Amino acid sequence: MKAEQERLPRFAVLIDADNTSPQIVGGLFEEVAKFGEASVRRIYGDFSGPQLRSWFDILQKHAIDPYQQFAYTKGKNASDIALVIDAMDLESFRQACRRFIYTENLLPQAVTSGADTPSKSKSLQPPSAAIPILEKAISQIESEDGWVMLGPVGQHISNLFSDFDVRSYGHSKLSDLARKTGAFDVEKIEGGHMRIRAKPANGSAKTKTR
Repeated sequence: MKAEQERLPRFAVLIDADNTSPQIVGGLFEEVAKFGEASVRRIYGDFSGPQLRSWFDILQKHAIDPYQQFAYTKGKNASDIALVIDAMDLESFRQACRRFIYTENLLPQAVTSGADTPSKSKSLQPPSAAIPILEKAISQIESEDGWVMLGPVGQHISNLFSDFDVRSYGHSKLSDLARKTGAFDVEKIEGGHMRIRAKPANGSAKTKTR
């Protein structure tokens, strides 16, 4: 067990408190935990004033180290400058980023769907916008009858579009998003795996659901 934990990828999480809502923090570390361990947790901002008081409880709960950046000059963001410098010291940047996650998708569900907030975040796109993305991924996977496994489709999409996130289209599962577009047949096969194909032109096939 210890050996497995030591093999987990380690991440540095650097937060610009001046331009980030504390409401995303829970979702942020949940997202990082899907890939590895957030071994470095830092936040940058001017904590001497009242503007960032909402961060105080969050810092202790998630063991985030605050890095004080006094706002000596109005209009100049010292926090993001310090963050970039530290990021360059911590990471090699020898490879381009391969995954982009919009912070709007990390907000708690209660915030994004509350009665006092719009039903959809500005970052959300209609399901129909995902049709060409799914079509491209499916077309690049070999198939004799048009059906391909959904898992490889999802992986192929991640390779083709680093900022693709099903949550940006209002769903938590790729299968649900594909069904919602109305352009694909999705069905569960033996073993619990899912497969997908573009709907035939005559529209005769029906989508199978769980």
